[in-house]
Amino acid sequence: MNCKHCNLSMKLIEKSDRFVCEKCQHSESVNPVPPPSSNSSVKPLGRSAPFFCQVCDTVQLGIGQVGKTEVCFCENCSGFAIDRASLGDLVEYLRFRYEGPDNSPIALDPQQFQLQLDCLACEEPMETIAYCGPGNVVIATCESCRISWLKESDLDQIVRASGVRDYEAKSPGYTMRRTGLLGSFTVSFDR
Repeated sequence: MNCKHCNLSMKLIEKSDRFVCEKCQHSESVNPVPPPSSNSSVKPLGRSAPFFCQVCDTVQLGIGQVGKTEVCFCENCSGFAIDRASLGDLVEYLRFRYEGPDNSPIALDPQQFQLQLDCLACEEPMETIAYCGPGNVVIATCESCRISWLKESDLDQIVRASGVRDYEAKSPGYTMRRTGLLGSFTVSFDR
């Protein structure tokens, strides 16, 4: 298999089931998964969360799953709440698994900083910040409760952004264990 960036032959790393270009470090899965389609990253689990959507105001949030991580989500506005530490782990997991085309870089939209939300847990105002990772998106976060709120389209933009994807090669046997918004869970890379 040749690298799609520099057209050189890629080396197979068997323990991670990935091809890696030794020149530019681009990697591709031996068994690629299809790119996520819009508005389908949250899979409802058929349970209600004890919170109401801070965007839609009167809509009770459901409990859903993104990848292997449980989140509280709104079916109406496609927003979801996630423990902040879990968000970083989820982004790593989804970016590692994604095999579609990278999005071209886009500028951060300053209008998104106008979003004013209250935290689901403490009901104090959340801070609206630029996500400090790929994708140039704005998220709302509560520093004291460590909860973040973002839209499915924002997560999709983060996953499809160009940049490093092969986190497992940097940390073989990479497993994440977190206590999040809805309790304890484990995320590990499939082999």
